[in-house]
Amino acid sequence: MPEAPTSNSDYSYFNINQCRSFRQIIGATYEGLSAQQPCSEVIVIPSATMTFRDNGYTGTDEEFEVQADAEFTFRGLTNSNQLSAKGAGNLFYRTQYFSSNPAR
Repeated sequence: MPEAPTSNSDYSYFNINQCRSFRQIIGATYEGLSAQQPCSEVIVIPSATMTFRDNGYTGTDEEFEVQADAEFTFRGLTNSNQLSAKGAGNLFYRTQYFSSNPAR
């Protein structure tokens, strides 16, 4: 059985949609996502209801609430640390550049 590739350098197809998954414990005050992963989208699934802000906005009219165990995708980012959250529990999130690989 061939070994799985460890990079895209030796293959004719280069996957520019690098995705990563993370878990972070979120507390009662806003904190940025710790991954600092370059991406255009972050999919979040909080274990408890959490409130999110993006791109440095801090007003209560600029918050977005995601219910426990619901999935939501934040788009228009350039790095996962542009998203901050508050709540109480585990936040599971996945970073990606695109919702699917672009057609060429």
